[in-house]
Amino acid sequence: APSAATASPPPPPAEPPRTLARRAFRDRVQMLKRHKWLALAVFLVTFGAFAAYAFLAPPTYEAYSVLLLQPNRAAGSASDVAAALQELPGEQAGKVLNQALILQQAPQIAERTAQTLLDQPGAEALEVVQEAAAAFGPQVTAEALGEYLQTEIVEVAPEGDQIDAIRVQAESGDPQEAALIASIYTDQYLALSRQSGRSSLSETRALLEGQLMTREGELAEIEAQMEAFMTAENAAGLEIQTQNTVSQIGQLESQLDLARVEVQQREATLAQLERESQTVGSRLEQSATSSSTTVQDTQTSEEIARLETLLSQAFVRNPELRNNPNAHPDTRAIYQRIQALRAEQRRLAQERAQGAVASGGLDMSSLGSNGPAYVAELQRRIADERSALQGARARVSALAGRLSAARGELREKPAQEVELAQLRRRRAAAEEAAMTIQRQLDQTSIAEETELAAAQVIRPVTVPRKPAAPQKPLLLGLGALLGLLLGLAAAAARYTTDSRAHTPEEVQAAGFAVIGQIPDLSAQLKRGRQSVEGVQVHPGLVTVTDAYSREAETFRHLHAALHAGGAAPQVVLATAPASGTGTSLVAANLAAAAAQAGRRVLLLDADLRTPAVGALFGLGDTPALGEGEDGQNVVYWSTVVPGLFALTARETPEVPGEAWAPERIGALLGELRGTFDLIVLDTPAALRTADAAHLAPHADAALLIAESGETDLDTMQRVARELSAAGLSRIGAVLNRADVSFAPTPRRTTLQREASARPALTA
Repeated sequence: APSAATASPPPPPAEPPRTLARRAFRDRVQMLKRHKWLALAVFLVTFGAFAAYAFLAPPTYEAYSVLLLQPNRAAGSASDVAAALQELPGEQAGKVLNQALILQQAPQIAERTAQTLLDQPGAEALEVVQEAAAAFGPQVTAEALGEYLQTEIVEVAPEGDQIDAIRVQAESGDPQEAALIASIYTDQYLALSRQSGRSSLSETRALLEGQLMTREGELAEIEAQMEAFMTAENAAGLEIQTQNTVSQIGQLESQLDLARVEVQQREATLAQLERESQTVGSRLEQSATSSSTTVQDTQTSEEIARLETLLSQAFVRNPELRNNPNAHPDTRAIYQRIQALRAEQRRLAQERAQGAVASGGLDMSSLGSNGPAYVAELQRRIADERSALQGARARVSALAGRLSAARGELREKPAQEVELAQLRRRRAAAEEAAMTIQRQLDQTSIAEETELAAAQVIRPVTVPRKPAAPQKPLLLGLGALLGLLLGLAAAAARYTTDSRAHTPEEVQAAGFAVIGQIPDLSAQLKRGRQSVEGVQVHPGLVTVTDAYSREAETFRHLHAALHAGGAAPQVVLATAPASGTGTSLVAANLAAAAAQAGRRVLLLDADLRTPAVGALFGLGDTPALGEGEDGQNVVYWSTVVPGLFALTARETPEVPGEAWAPERIGALLGELRGTFDLIVLDTPAALRTADAAHLAPHADAALLIAESGETDLDTMQRVARELSAAGLSRIGAVLNRADVSFAPTPRRTTLQREASARPALTA
């Protein structure tokens, strides 16, 4: 690594946290100041994109309904529903998800909704029909439209985590159309659930109708027998005791018939539960299949999203392919792959919906009543029914015993009275049984006619008044925030990857000792050439034209830094990696500052291609002091600064490198060392010519001039390595046109203010 032009100072003490924080703050300010236009451009582009979408994107309206689910409600009237509404929320979360899945994916509901839409007057003008026609062809069928509704328009999801409700939502560019689709979809689901709820009531009603017909036939037969007996036997009233016995037998027979009916109902219920228990295994398999298809559907959706992103990027690069993706083989392959994945997604959705319907809502991964608790509940109900059936059979056996005893007592009565009492008892028993069955049949018929769906609409569909998207305030806020973050990120990235020299800290981090910082002299350069002792000098010679300025002091600091910490170099080589960094101006001001300090200084213009020393000091306005010896192509000049002399080439050589042959330059500098205290070599750009490398072995130190914001640190290191290879070990850096906005401005004393009013420094 290049070494400093001065001896290494002792290690500095550890910096306090406040200093580190202040330095970090300045670093952030430098980043923003340096790359503010990049950050602003990124912010405007990002914010403009969000604003364009917010104001130019077509509005989308959302209409929805909210359904309160009652998955375990038994069939019944509205009072049953009111009682079911008192159940604690959140207990049926698993079935809420299953109902949402069925609503979203069931083909029946979607196709019925699509058919209803197609039956509407002017269905061709509906936006959803036109979009489906663009996707599936001009002839839109109910199946195709239903598929489009499921995948693009209708969304069904749980309304919340703590309530047993689902939300049916439809999107459209027309608010009336969005409300129409959501309303029809909701109605079709309610109709389908009501139809499935009636199936269990129909079986009970058919059983009761058969029992009622049997009892009515028995009653008619008994009435005919009684009429025939009374006519044939001319029977009169029976004894009180006989009547009581017969009445008791009648009651027992009636109770026995009802008990037998209960046994039949219990047996039917038990058989139904056992059949359901036998199908649990297959339904669980369907549930597992549905879960696996859910994972496949998620993977398919991710692949579709990735391919659509690639297709969108291709459209951005090639806008002409947006309306015809088949025109290019790459976009055609991506487009066909997306269509195939969407078809696979629809197939998986239908399989998942069919699996959810076939499993009856069972899900072994659920913690609710549709998981393992359902199997346990089913087994408990089977056990309860078996216990109740045994109890009913026991009652039948007990009633049969009591009836047998009562009949034994009746056998002791006269045959005529017994026969008449039996007929009356049979009639009463048949009437009571028929009335009981009729009441049950009436209740079942009413429940079947008034059967409600498994859900209730608690929030009907309304026509939206405001579009749901795009949300302009939200988009503008997000655009501003994202633009700010991206702008800062871009500035930070550019700041991190920028290899140019901007601050002394960056130059030091590259391995250089910063000898001085020179501010920007643009303001002085605008004033034009200044007259000093009748000589027109360059305005950039601030040590001569404005000796008390802060800019002039920076060159005096540079001169002082060359003498700090050890033996001062006598021959200083000034160079830079590239042209235009102000090397000649820095060398001239440094030489003037050294001469003003009382030293005898020579400024040697070693740039034979574009010499600048003569123009800086106006050497053409005064005669030369003399020329060198024969064979030395040099001319000596005095300058307006006392103690400062200049040396330039008498004529431009045919080959510039010949002037710096080792024996010539060595002899010349050997003579000059005995005459001058300080010799400053102004050399051309080190990467443009080899002059600096030729002169390096004869110099004591080198000043590498870097222009703030322009000079690349890598090129500086390259030049330093080249000079080190030539034998020059003391190399320091000077940051020209540095930003000294954070540096304190020294107060001007009265003497300085008076001096600034006087003419510039004279010889």
